[in-house]
Amino acid sequence: MRHLCLAAAVAGVALLALAAPASAGPVDRASARMLDRFNDVRERHGLRPLRAAPRLQRTARGFAGHLRRSGGFYHGTSYARAGFRRSGEILAMRSGRSLAARPALRQWMSSGGHRALILDPSFRWVGVAPARGAYRGSSATIWVAHFGG
Repeated sequence: MRHLCLAAAVAGVALLALAAPASAGPVDRASARMLDRFNDVRERHGLRPLRAAPRLQRTARGFAGHLRRSGGFYHGTSYARAGFRRSGEILAMRSGRSLAARPALRQWMSSGGHRALILDPSFRWVGVAPARGAYRGSSATIWVAHFGG
């Protein structure tokens, strides 16, 4: 009986270890901070908060990495196939490798079109991700946010 209890306890610990999320890396933490910043702004404007959407997170992360690697800076379409009735995309580029959310948010909020997407009440979901590293011979961080509603 004692062996059975010990085996059950070991199995329980193993299951807990598998269910525990891996520690978030710097890019994941930066993405979470940007979502918090979006929601701070939306709250100040009386809007409901955005919620993270895994599909949009994947498209934002993939496209940010693609832009950095390819040296391009243009809008894509991958977010439009994420299954939302309405979708939108915003991009920001910062020189250097900083993952600070506030400078990119300030950049977006000072642009009428970008600001309109962040404050659009029909958007309920978002995926946002930075990609940092070499970009056209310099160091840069590219932010991509994909919205869904």
